[in-house]
Amino acid sequence: MNNPIYLGDVEAQLGEIYAGENDFELAAIHYSRARELAEKSHSENAYLNATQMLARCDLRLGRTADFQAATDDVLKRATGPVDYAAQVLTDVAVERLQHNDLVKAEEAIQKAVIGAEKGVEDETRSQAFETLARVRLAQHRYEDAVRAARQSIDVRTKQKTVAHLTPWLLAAQAHLALGDRASTYAALQSAVDYGEQQRAGLAGSERQLELLFEPAASAYLMLVDLLIEDRRYDEAFVVAEKAKARALLDVLSSERSSAEKEVPAAEIAEEQQLEQKLVEANRNAAIKHPERRTWRRHGSIWSRTGRPSMRNIRLCTPHAGRPV
Repeated sequence: MNNPIYLGDVEAQLGEIYAGENDFELAAIHYSRARELAEKSHSENAYLNATQMLARCDLRLGRTADFQAATDDVLKRATGPVDYAAQVLTDVAVERLQHNDLVKAEEAIQKAVIGAEKGVEDETRSQAFETLARVRLAQHRYEDAVRAARQSIDVRTKQKTVAHLTPWLLAAQAHLALGDRASTYAALQSAVDYGEQQRAGLAGSERQLELLFEPAASAYLMLVDLLIEDRRYDEAFVVAEKAKARALLDVLSSERSSAEKEVPAAEIAEEQQLEQKLVEANRNAAIKHPERRTWRRHGSIWSRTGRPSMRNIRLCTPHAGRPV
């Protein structure tokens, strides 16, 4: 079928799928095609949607010039549905925040929130509130940051769109800055729980699995840090091991489809951070409970006793020889 409207819809849907899995390089390719087809079919709404989403991909990929051109295009042409302008203004606020331009970020996000509240898309509202929380954190307005993060969370949980865990992480950071450790723990635990739910239902490439794990790993690391600070070493050890087990499952999952591919550098870095947390938790637990066994390394294997045996050896990642 050579109908440009139909083909454009297909390309836009493919872009949405890949963007939802955080694979912005592939998403950008499909949105670019969707925009070209919308231009040919003179479909203004389709053109604005594809251009706005392409701008978001350019932002995630660090393509500043392309991002600026796309956002200017949308703001110039978006005279109809307010969602397009609100989405673009949200991304402008994110980009300005990355450059520490709080004045321009504030200006953009205020307009974005107003537009999002007038619009019809829940995702637009959620992203606007999430970005507002980011701006408020940068301004050290922590109570306002908590409120904005909560508004984003409410939309996501109501619509069951919890693939993006950032609102929970932002809420945790704001609660921690306010000295409310109980609320910080609650936000991080929610992020971990929702991340596990999302990961369990995801089928994608190695890159998509890796990108999804990044925010979940951030939640795990922050949770381990907090537990160690509060001298809850046993719990920190359990959480760190759970995170490393998830990393191993992702490695094994990707290796089933491509046994000879190298493990992504980002995943290795995450595992190294988690290993450091495990070492610290082990050390503190040993001081607190010297009678308890902790992990020890023996060449390329690890065990809970002074000498390795078949009953206490743990699995090691295939590329690092570390316990998981």
